Amino acid sequence: MTTDKVCVCLDASVLHGDYALDRARLIRLLALAFVNGADVVIPKVVHDELCHQHRDELAKLRKELDAAAESAKRLLVFGSSPAMPQPSEDYERLSAARIAELGIGVRHYPTLSHESIVARFYGGLRPMTCYAKGKEHYDAGYKDLLIWHTVLELLGEGYSRVVLVSGNTRDFGAEGTSGLHADLLKDVREAGHGEEAVCLCTTLDEAAALLETLLGGRLKVDEEVADALMASVDFDQLLQQNGNRILDAVEPDRTVAMWGEGANSFWFGWDIEDAVVEVSEVEVLTEGDLLVHASASFSNEIEYCMFYSDYCLESDALEAAGMSLYEADEDSDIAWVGGDVTVRVEFGFVFNHVTRRISGFDVEAVRVKGDA
Repeated sequence: MTTDKVCVCLDASVLHGDYALDRARLIRLLALAFVNGADVVIPKVVHDELCHQHRDELAKLRKELDAAAESAKRLLVFGSSPAMPQPSEDYERLSAARIAELGIGVRHYPTLSHESIVARFYGGLRPMTCYAKGKEHYDAGYKDLLIWHTVLELLGEGYSRVVLVSGNTRDFGAEGTSGLHADLLKDVREAGHGEEAVCLCTTLDEAAALLETLLGGRLKVDEEVADALMASVDFDQLLQQNGNRILDAVEPDRTVAMWGEGANSFWFGWDIEDAVVEVSEVEVLTEGDLLVHASASFSNEIEYCMFYSDYCLESDALEAAGMSLYEADEDSDIAWVGGDVTVRVEFGFVFNHVTRRISGFDVEAVRVKGDA
């Protein structure tokens, strides 16, 4: 194991959707870091961005649930509106407590002069950009610049290597390569460090693999513990309880592929039958916690309540996906489709072999194929 001090800096892009901060990818990365003496931090600007994303997604979900409930009264009966957490105050407080519980350090906003920010903007230097990025990227790299200066501050505090984990390759990455953009490498050199002092990883899995290389550590478990695990876990129940996450992982690409751009949908009737499960790997996180990598195949009868921009439901794609059109309401642009599909899901979760508690379920890949 190297004696060099390593720090991992997390961007919001690799945490998006994991609002509980409990999925297996993150837990594994933290375990690899802490067991092997590395630190993990999240800039305050990233935490604020997560809170903002949570608020926006919750507001969107409320609108869609109201519409779906109104249109699906024949299937769903709500005695009252579903209770939801407050989008800002509650999540900010709960997520801050979770970050502290996980042992992740929070880095406050770096000190930057307005003059330096404006100069970088007009100079077109990454991660800032002076061209229009569209309404979804209206900040022109301002938040990214704060994250980048957090990385530079960490280098100045004695870390020999900082691993920036971000899916934002457009602003941090070099086109056509897996490394940092030349503007950022220049910043590293001017700060008195070698270019290898900062590594860019685009996923939590990639960062975990890099830590194994840098720190010489790996999480392992023997076959006896793995066999005992198989006898202790009710995998059918585990998959049922996490059906939402499984479908969430497949829905965006699947919806666009089946019904075209502009389509949106809700689903009902998730029912897993006779799942065939295989455990591929078990790793040690702590004295009691194990990380389990597994896959499952099962049949699924699913029904979608669709909101669409045009009538493309008679397409060959619908039939190829094993779906049938049940009902369409032209007045409200809503349709019901459904059918039998087969699902293969690769997933991970944390299992405490002392308490038998399961947590941190994380979908790693999903493949869906219609029977038709």
